[in-house]
Amino acid sequence: MNGNGFSATDLDLLQLQVIAWRRARPGRSRIPENLWAAAVALAGSEGVSWVARVLHLDYYRLKQRCTQGTGDASKPAGPPTFVEVQLGPSLPVPTGRWRIELHDKSASRLTIEMGNEIPALVAVVEAFWKRRP
Repeated sequence: MNGNGFSATDLDLLQLQVIAWRRARPGRSRIPENLWAAAVALAGSEGVSWVARVLHLDYYRLKQRCTQGTGDASKPAGPPTFVEVQLGPSLPVPTGRWRIELHDKSASRLTIEMGNEIPALVAVVEAFWKRRP
């Protein structure tokens, strides 16, 4: 939870906070700015459409708030193009079989168990990140 009283890091927690606010609000009052700020922060990492759907917010209003002063929020930053893992004395080069797990925002998961076939690993990882869900 951040200083404005709403969670900007956990969508499930923010959803519970929004539900509680809606139950306690007087009449048809406007959504508080600190709630919008938390939703905007989460939309930056989780996506505008997903956050609007989970929190039952107006997609276009959330998108407009996300794009104010930051460019176009509908274009995701995308996955990293390169991730370097440095192996040194404390982390020896794996021998035999090893496992790597990849996760993305859509909850897709890829687990790979293999030996030292690095070119094959690179090809599989690239295919995982480039696919269209």
